[in-house]
Amino acid sequence: MVARAILVTARTHGSLFGLSASLLALVFLSPGCGPARGDVSGRVRLEGKAVTSGTVMLIGRDGVPHYGEIAEDGNFAVTDVLAGPATATVSSPDPNHQATKGPRKKDANDKERSGPTEAQKRSWFALPARYADPQRSGIEITVAPGANHHDIELKK
Repeated sequence: MVARAILVTARTHGSLFGLSASLLALVFLSPGCGPARGDVSGRVRLEGKAVTSGTVMLIGRDGVPHYGEIAEDGNFAVTDVLAGPATATVSSPDPNHQATKGPRKKDANDKERSGPTEAQKRSWFALPARYADPQRSGIEITVAPGANHHDIELKK
């Protein structure tokens, strides 16, 4: 259908402008055109031990941060990241000092979070501060279109 519109426009206008305008329309109106995106999941560990709470942030080449909560088993999922190189950060503030009263907070995917569990409070340990800083984390991954699995192994 779009190809037919290009031919009609090119015949009607009979000019380079008409053909250029039609090709431009093809690029913007074709389904599936646009930057490829990927979802990233994996497990976060420090020296082999699962990180049991916190957040993984991925910053794609578009500079937009995307967040995923770290579960009690160390697993995380971050969605809708621009395909290509990305910088990751891992932050895990002490859940024993996080406020749990008041309205429920929402995560980056607009899902309600209820706060840390008792197991997360008991199993928490501090991470080196550099991992929370995108300039110093040193965690670089490549996001392919679609589903990606990237475990994040941290060192002290």
